[in-house]
Amino acid sequence: MHARLCVLAAAALAACRPPAPAASAPAAGGPDAAAVPIGRMETAGSGSDIYVCVVENGELRNIPVLYDRRTGDTLTLDRRLFRTVYPTGPQYAVNAPWFIAHEPIEHAGRTFRKYGLPRILGVRELVRAGEYRGVPLFTGVGPDAPAGIVYVPARTGCEFQPYIDSALLRATAPPPGAAPPPVLLHRGGHPIPICVLEDDGLRYVEVLYNTRTGDTVTNPERRPFREAHRTGPQYAGGARWYIEGEVLPWQGRALARHGPPRELAPREVVRVGRYRGVPVYAAADGGGTVLWVPVRPGCVFQAYHDTAFPG
Repeated sequence: MHARLCVLAAAALAACRPPAPAASAPAAGGPDAAAVPIGRMETAGSGSDIYVCVVENGELRNIPVLYDRRTGDTLTLDRRLFRTVYPTGPQYAVNAPWFIAHEPIEHAGRTFRKYGLPRILGVRELVRAGEYRGVPLFTGVGPDAPAGIVYVPARTGCEFQPYIDSALLRATAPPPGAAPPPVLLHRGGHPIPICVLEDDGLRYVEVLYNTRTGDTVTNPERRPFREAHRTGPQYAGGARWYIEGEVLPWQGRALARHGPPRELAPREVVRVGRYRGVPVYAAADGGGTVLWVPVRPGCVFQAYHDTAFPG
């Protein structure tokens, strides 16, 4: 499941190893002097094309992209800037006031509320189910799809925010004074695995949803996830150097951000050092010239690409 989710993560993955050098260097200014295909997302260095998942005309699509080694940009196959061709527009909820304010949404005559953490899903895992204030809504497909959940696309890369049917919360409400049982995100009683960084090690923890407080809680302790696994200094998300987009100096090289953050599984990366208190990772198979910096819980990493990588 995690490998499938990672395949469709956000655009930028200079993480994969660069393509093998051509027999002869391209002419200066030639069409291949800057833009080259980059590797597939799921396993660093596989050499296959990479696809970025987007919402277009209300539907999910995988878009093949290229990487411009001179500018660090992600490009469409016709060499246009990906962020210009596929901007984070009104088809995504991330900038919508109702989404920012955590307001409930209406769908099919029912009320849905934000439920747990955002997650990355693939185009084959969801089907269009409607629309809310211009943002398409999706539901899961297949026998393992959770009941009473709709998915709202938050941003490019097929990052979705789950919303749960409020009737499910009322149906599971405990008698007055009784401790409420948690509602599980998946049918069949399976807790949700979430990847966290602790003591410089990446691991999965199980979480549930607390119907009384609306919190995501640990399993089996029932502690609020945000307290048990804080976004502390081991993550770069709150660091000034990260927020301001500074270049990351590393072993005599200058590395710059490449694309939006994405999810990685613990087995995909290995720790190679630390920068200003934040662990730094590289591809576990040793391929590629990209380093990965953990941004927030969920094993969400930001790629940093060597700005001196030859074009």
